[in-house]
Amino acid sequence: MKEQQWYEDIMLQKFSNFQYVDITKIIIAIYLAEHPNCNKNWKSKEVLNFVYDFYADNDDVAKLNPSSIIRNIKKYGVDDIRPLYDDALFEWVSDAKNGVLKYNSESIFLNLDEMTTMICQRTMQIAGMLFKKYIKKDLKYNHSIDEVRILDDKDINDFGISRYRNRLLREVQYCSLCEDIQIDNLCAVHISDSGADEDAYIDENNGLILCKEHATDFVNKCFYFDDRGYVVNRTSSAVNNKMHLSQRLLNKKRKEYLKTSFDINRNN
Repeated sequence: MKEQQWYEDIMLQKFSNFQYVDITKIIIAIYLAEHPNCNKNWKSKEVLNFVYDFYADNDDVAKLNPSSIIRNIKKYGVDDIRPLYDDALFEWVSDAKNGVLKYNSESIFLNLDEMTTMICQRTMQIAGMLFKKYIKKDLKYNHSIDEVRILDDKDINDFGISRYRNRLLREVQYCSLCEDIQIDNLCAVHISDSGADEDAYIDENNGLILCKEHATDFVNKCFYFDDRGYVVNRTSSAVNNKMHLSQRLLNKKRKEYLKTSFDINRNN
């Protein structure tokens, strides 16, 4: 049966490399199992984001990886690990006997009749067994960041370095205003007050990475941004009105949060 061939192909994968352990292929299997798809077709961009988040959320696992990029993943973005992700898929196909998993630059495919609940559960069991074998602890990972909802988003020493920050680090690994690259000095902040919309609290588009100095002034409302991403200074000595967010950050959704924040702040 094809599902048995799938399990066999997972078990045939190699994960250790002398003193290092690379579980990228296990993480990919976890994603496929946790996101069952009736078309057996997953977008690589979403799988890649999950791989990044897994390593960013699990420092102890990342430090075992042979790649210095993964070991220091919070200094890098999701695009930086794409070659490592591609290598993992190439190795998977090379090491597998049955060829159940196939991929191209856009997608991962499984040659199964159906991605049933039983197949997902069995895949997770195998992934958990392999994880414990190579990482020496049980697999306990929840990708959700709902836990940050209970945090005060004005506290840069708590919310600012939470897993919400890890999601923002996928995109940018420096202060959005001064380009400070010291990870220990970078914090996540919300652009717009999330109180009116619970989903906005965990929406990555409602966040920015700032250094502690700029984050402190921002959450204390010493400055804010206009709807074009330019700084509007009130009392901060750390910014000026020529500072602005890069065009790279100004996607449609983030612009909406900026406009909402701007409308509120200019009237206060």
